[in-house]
Amino acid sequence: MILPDGVPHPRPPRPDPGRRPPLAVRHPAEKGSSQAEQDCAEVAALLARERQPTGTG
Repeated sequence: MILPDGVPHPRPPRPDPGRRPPLAVRHPAEKGSSQAEQDCAEVAALLARERQPTGTG
């Protein structure tokens, strides 16, 4: 994305404190490998579970 000079790049919202950003999960080098796809599915499930309020604080 090319923006004119002086325009800051849009940044994604900061993750909640204590939550790991998903950057370390995605490795382009592993793209296409079934193991990476399984890992992504597991991470997606974990994130979905994490987003649900558990009440444990």
